[in-house]
Amino acid sequence: NGDNLLDRPWDPNPYAAPSSHRDADRIGNPLVVPGLALLVLSSLFLLIPLALLPGLIIQLLQYETATPERVEELGGRTVVIIGWLGMTISILYGSICMIRMKRFGMAFSGAICAIVPCCSPFLVLGMPFGVWALVALFRTGVRERFE
Repeated sequence: NGDNLLDRPWDPNPYAAPSSHRDADRIGNPLVVPGLALLVLSSLFLLIPLALLPGLIIQLLQYETATPERVEELGGRTVVIIGWLGMTISILYGSICMIRMKRFGMAFSGAICAIVPCCSPFLVLGMPFGVWALVALFRTGVRERFE
């Protein structure tokens, strides 16, 4: 019977892509491992800007006594921390979408954000998982399985 994976002829390449959509359905979710890795890394990475936020708020409250140079510096820091938070939250939510196989666009944007060096969680640790997620997202039959 052709429905059992064990009944198929042996393939010398264990890394070969599934030959049909039916095979892809039996494999499961190819995004679980990169999604979980990005979820863990972005969760840990989220702690850094959250730890910097109280100090920034205190400095912003002392705005009246700051010099013009200091005001520019605080403005720059504020923009960087808010951008950092936004990108990290995008990776975090995208990884959740990958694992649940929902919202392809968010999963895709989370993988793209993980590849960008200045946004990737812990720089070189997040980039390979972002590439892995992108490759898995564009495998045959994966996009159709998203809700």
